[in-house]
Amino acid sequence: MPSSAKSAGNLLKLPPLHDFTRDEIQSFRKNLISWYNRSKRNLPWRDHPSGDQNTNAYAEWVSEVMLQQTRVDTVIKYYENWMKRWPTVEALASASLEEVNQVWAGLGYYSRARRLQEGAKTVMEDYKGVIPSTAKELEKLPGIGRYTAAAIASIAFAEPVGVVDGNVMRVLSRLRRIGSNIGDQSVIEAFWTLSNKLVDPNNPGDFNQAMMELGATVCTPKSPSCSSCPVKDACLAYKEVLGREKQSTLRKSAIDDIENCVDNCSLCVSNYDVSMGVMNYPRKAKKASPRKETAHVLLISSKETSETEYLMVQREASGLLANLWEFPSFSEELLKADVNHLLNEYFSIRSSITDIPVIVGQVEHIFSHIHQTYQVHSITASKDALILAECSRKSQWCSKEQLMSSAISTAMKKVFRFHEEACSQPGRKRRKAPPEKPEKQATLQSFFNKKPKKG
Repeated sequence: MPSSAKSAGNLLKLPPLHDFTRDEIQSFRKNLISWYNRSKRNLPWRDHPSGDQNTNAYAEWVSEVMLQQTRVDTVIKYYENWMKRWPTVEALASASLEEVNQVWAGLGYYSRARRLQEGAKTVMEDYKGVIPSTAKELEKLPGIGRYTAAAIASIAFAEPVGVVDGNVMRVLSRLRRIGSNIGDQSVIEAFWTLSNKLVDPNNPGDFNQAMMELGATVCTPKSPSCSSCPVKDACLAYKEVLGREKQSTLRKSAIDDIENCVDNCSLCVSNYDVSMGVMNYPRKAKKASPRKETAHVLLISSKETSETEYLMVQREASGLLANLWEFPSFSEELLKADVNHLLNEYFSIRSSITDIPVIVGQVEHIFSHIHQTYQVHSITASKDALILAECSRKSQWCSKEQLMSSAISTAMKKVFRFHEEACSQPGRKRRKAPPEKPEKQATLQSFFNKKPKKG
């Protein structure tokens, strides 16, 4: 989304076909809010027992960031854990980045967590701990864009501004038969204009949540529930489907307008597919296929104590999975390389390993834009054979409990489980690793600070 906030009063002029009349707006607000009050899901971020507006705004901020490109059912547990750990913006600002990454681990898009904490620190330092109450001012905080700013401002502070996210774009494109590529800037601005016109000035928070709820539960990408939609009377895409089924038009003048503007209106659909019905809207540009990458992962284990320990290294502070912990990973094929040289070159670890790594197999993991293949290798070594250096990329030995409950990615957990099962049952055909469930997080350093139990 664009970074600059648009005033609700500064609206684009839309063709009548794609706009709403005053009467349609009033009816739409009434029907949508009434449906939302009856049908809304019980979600933890909608329950604000605190009478403190700043605390409620913080809770809304956390939920909005977590929900970006992540399913609601996945977010719920992470949100609840986060709010128990850091219930206020002040608490989050005082946390360490490692702690933040540990609680976020498994949720993906880790830069969101870093920017959320940067935003909390900015609020404490520049706003005296008070979260800004307008969309325009909220956009000045790290990690808050146009949509998130509008959502927080409307839901937490009742500012009468509309929101535009994926669900809202789908709803609006069907309501007004907007069939152009929703990634185009002109189309995005049309959606913001419509959303700012529709928003109920007396109840903007519930209205915006209702729009998103409608897109998430009724006006879904596939198999939308048009017959039970509370605003179907205002939906031009639905009326068109009914009209085609009856081989007549319910709003002849509107359909005529649509047919006349196909060739010269930038918002109209082209190449309408009768079999898709309302799912002709919205239109998206074809997504680029994820690029394929291969990494060679080395699990170095030490069995000198009763509990096997594994060498972990910390990723760099920028880029994919920044600051998370992982097993040493390389672009080179390990069977053809000098492992000691690679450990020193990549991680400043001086080693004198004499054995050759054994290949265990491979694990595949899909990131948003990368199809990653991990070639998994295993080797056993004495701790004395590796001298860990304190540098920009830290390294340390971890037990299974330590590494599985700390800030490592879902991909590395997959690799570890694959390695563990393959080594415990050699020769057994591996099946694909199941999705990981979030586990209770702990500070990695805390394991090294534990006091011995009294005997």
